[in-house]
Amino acid sequence: MGRMTKRPARRVTKPDPVMQAYARALRASRWQRRNAQMWAQAQRLGKLIAIQQGTQGREFPAGCCFLHAGLPSVSSFCVRRVVEVDLAACTVTLAIHADEELEAGHVVLPLEAIGWFGFPEKAVAVGVRFRGFGEVEPPAG
Repeated sequence: MGRMTKRPARRVTKPDPVMQAYARALRASRWQRRNAQMWAQAQRLGKLIAIQQGTQGREFPAGCCFLHAGLPSVSSFCVRRVVEVDLAACTVTLAIHADEELEAGHVVLPLEAIGWFGFPEKAVAVGVRFRGFGEVEPPAG
């Protein structure tokens, strides 16, 4: 029988975070070029996920987050949380609260159907400062 030789141990290196970020950005830019018509929807979902990360338990309480989807049968969902965004399939999976039309559960929506999302006043801290006509500062002097 032949002698067994010990193979040298593979060197395990941690991936370079800069290269990982670069690779992610490259994938995102490729996705954006291939799916230009859905780029705005992907950006909206990114903002919604960022707001979700700041909520207690990373979930929206009932009645706090509403997502409008341009679908023929149902137009809005009371969002509990974004479960998954699959950019390859161009879908988003949402956990939803029950409302007058739908039971609590999960829905899978096509990305192109995502319209807008909104929050009742003081429901969730969205991290966005809105300035409007009511907040115009008087001129100095």
